Parts: sequence; structure tokens; C-alpha cells
Amino acid sequence: MQRPCDVLAEVRRAQNEVRSIAGGFEEIAARFVRRLEKLEVHLAGLSKGQQTVRDVGTNCPRRPPQRAEHVLQILRNEARAGVTSLEIAACPNGSFVARINGRAAIPLSKQLGALLDVLATPGRPTPDGFVPWRTKDELARSLRKRAGSRTRAAQVPQAIDRLRTRLRIHGENDHLIENNPDRGYRFALRTNPSAKGPVIDDEG
Repeated sequence: MQRPCDVLAEVRRAQNEVRSIAGGFEEIAARFVRRLEKLEVHLAGLSKGQQTVRDVGTNCPRRPPQRAEHVLQILRNEARAGVTSLEIAACPNGSFVARINGRAAIPLSKQLGALLDVLATPGRPTPDGFVPWRTKDELARSLRKRAGSRTRAAQVPQAIDRLRTRLRIHGENDHLIENNPDRGYRFALRTNPSAKGPVIDDEG
């Protein structure tokens, strides 16, 4: 006969397995949604008279397509859970290329690449295991130093909007760029998967 502690251990193992399986399905759903959005962008370009896929790829519309509510929910869930990897590589011309969780590459300008890098830079530990929040002043100072720009704190929200739009145009999850009125901005990158602090919803 099994002891109560053994039964409890088995229950916990089963719970962890269920969470792992659910997380896998969430990631698959998010990837499927991003592929559909890329197709929407291509079709939107074709409908405006662009005759080839090559032309569509180099002339993506500035405004990404609207998303259905069930799609938004999937993207919000990924942002709440956080992603586990972000790679940002500098290009010879000064621009950047970013990959989120090993997904398709996203080309970024010098300023947007620097902004994303600052938003995802690890720092002091946080209760929820994500990278820390950064204020508009902190972000403006970092952009002036890293990108050589003259960005002021009041201009940071516009830069954040441009970064989110860039992610959406390339089929990525713009909800990963989080903002909180009291704390500032951050990228939903999880640096401590075991942490279970409070989750703060994206306000933007």
C-alpha cells in the first residue's frame, strides 16, 4: 500500500506533466497564429497590386492586419507566461536582427534594435522571474548611449509603438512588449522559470 507522501508525489508529477503538455500546445498555437498573420500581410500586399511574393516581402504594409479576439488571447497568454530566449544580432550596416524563442528573424533599425535590447536586459531579480521594468527616463538614457539618438523620455512611448508595430508586421507577438503605468516598460523575457510572482497584465 502506498504511503500518503508517495501518492502526493505522484499527483505533483502528474500536475507538472499536464502543465508541460499545455505549454507545448500553447506554443504550437502561437506559432500557427503568427504564420497565419504573415499570410494575411502577404495577401494584403497582393490585393494592392503587388504581383509577386518577392514584391510583397519587400513592401509590407505599414499597418498590420487586425487580429481576432481568440488570436489576441493566445498572444496575451504567451506574454503572461513569458518567453525563454531572445537573440539580437548586429548587422554590418548598423541595423539588428532579432529572434524570439528561436522563431523567424525580425529585421530592426538601429534604434529599435537598441530599444529591444534594453527592454530585455537582465537586472535586479523580480518576484515573477522576468527582466526588470525600466522607466522612460532609463530607456531614453540607454538609447542616447547605445544608438546615438537624441531620444527624450517623452518620446519613448512613440518608440515603443514603432517596435510593437514592427513585431506585428513580421508576424511576432507585440504583447511581449509590456508596459505598466507605475513601473515602466519591459520585454516579457523570463530569466527565472521557477519564480511564481504576481503577473501584471499588459496595459498597452
